[in-house]
Amino acid sequence: VEMKNAFQLLEERGEKRGVEIGEKRGVEIGEKRGMEIGEKRGMEIGLDKLLIGQICKKLARGMDIPAIAKEVEEPEEKVSKICEIASKYAPDYDVEEILKKMRAD
Repeated sequence: VEMKNAFQLLEERGEKRGVEIGEKRGVEIGEKRGMEIGEKRGMEIGLDKLLIGQICKKLARGMDIPAIAKEVEEPEEKVSKICEIASKYAPDYDVEEILKKMRAD
């Protein structure tokens, strides 16, 4: 009976250690995935800011939507949406505020 208890004790310790390892690995995977998602999101925001900035500069020079769309190689519909929002921030064109409004819509 004592032998069985010793085996049970080892088994319980093994299970406990397995759970600890599993939890630690789960946290590591979660952190890695979170960083990947954050990095991707940051890149998307950066590209959107760049595009908005380019469009605003062209608006300030008096370019029309079809010409802007051609130059930035984006669909006119997308450029039009950005221009519509940006017009509310003219003539300063606050890129951060335009981005916030664009993402809220």
